Amino acid sequence: MSTTRFLFVMMCLCSLASCSNEAAIDTPFADDTSANSPLVTTYWKLQTLNEQTVTMSASQARGQHLIFKSKDNQLVGFGGCNRFFGSFELNNESENSGTLSVSQLGATKMACPDSDINEQAFLNALSNTHRYSINGETLRLFDTQDIELARFSAVYL
Repeated sequence: MSTTRFLFVMMCLCSLASCSNEAAIDTPFADDTSANSPLVTTYWKLQTLNEQTVTMSASQARGQHLIFKSKDNQLVGFGGCNRFFGSFELNNESENSGTLSVSQLGATKMACPDSDINEQAFLNALSNTHRYSINGETLRLFDTQDIELARFSAVYL
């Protein structure tokens, strides 16, 4: 095995070992004392919407999620059946919180046979977002009255 390959394997193993955290598995919304995930470029998987736990339906190909992209402040995601896109404006008050507004939301128009998926509620939550906060690997979106609209967890592919 070459030295380069050996170092790469060792780095991967060390990364995997540092990622194991049984408490995070048992309590997905617990405050995480590790470094905060960045808002932009992170794959954010929807966990709660309007204080209700989100579960995937049998017909969903993948979980509901969003990604804030730095290029032209674009937002892309998946609502459960359709892909969506839009723009966002960000005003960081600190490294892990600030004001956030989402605009120009659009979505594909696929037929969604599963009536349990409420994509419009997800898009409404994004449209009504006024503020965000990140604690560890948890992103929370709030409206103008500081009511939590949605909660996401960071996913690293």
